Amino acid sequence: GKRGLFYAINAKQDPDWFKKDLALLFELLRTKTISPRIAATFPLEEAAEANRVMESSALSGKIVLLCNPIT
Repeated sequence: GKRGLFYAINAKQDPDWFKKDLALLFELLRTKTISPRIAATFPLEEAAEANRVMESSALSGKIVLLCNPIT
């Protein structure tokens, strides 16, 4: 019953499109036109655990992997 929507881009494939798309995304976030619900954050080193949580459907919202954990 649960659906997952994924958005993936390849910056190397079309760098100009990537820059425009990323700028639009940040503008939508800045103006609060979109406001993703973040359910959990994990350090990048715990990506496997983040994937297990995602597959379990235990959370409702986005799971964010952090390169440098926020303290």
